[in-house]
Amino acid sequence: VWDVFGIVLLLFDAVALPFTLAWSVPDEGFWTVAMWLSRLFWSVDLICSFFTGYETKDHKIERRLSLTATHFLRRWFLCDVALVIVDWFGSGLRLLRLARFARLLRTARLLRQSHRLFVLLQRAKAKISVKAAHLVIDMSILLLILLWLAHVLCCVWYVIGKNEEVVPTCSAERLFNLFVIFV
Repeated sequence: VWDVFGIVLLLFDAVALPFTLAWSVPDEGFWTVAMWLSRLFWSVDLICSFFTGYETKDHKIERRLSLTATHFLRRWFLCDVALVIVDWFGSGLRLLRLARFARLLRTARLLRQSHRLFVLLQRAKAKISVKAAHLVIDMSILLLILLWLAHVLCCVWYVIGKNEEVVPTCSAERLFNLFVIFV
């Protein structure tokens, strides 16, 4: 259940972060609740990571606290603690550029936690014996990745267009702009 909730938060961040960065959405109402849920979850997850077992080189699961804590400290602790600090102090930044940079750093969590999503999907696929279902799952994942990339690119292009107010000077530029919009 913990991993599934983490994946839901990751997917929410994957969609919400480009949106909030492109449209400069203030942290109020729904966004405040979402930010608090995210902060609390990832803070608790940081602590739980000290106690989470890992797979050794000889494919055994190591669960001894001293070894799991050392493994986490050497591997992902600095990245995770930096992200949690950004979560807690990032929204308090009054300078818009710094607040945007703090939000942008949260995308690093997507990369860091993508392994968790991959493992969860592999477990789900292992319980399904129908190969066609495996194919549907893999194709759905690829489609979702493509949709997410399109979402991110649209948000980037919106920011570029919003910050660069260029008025077409001739009919050819207007025609080109219409072509770009409809393609």
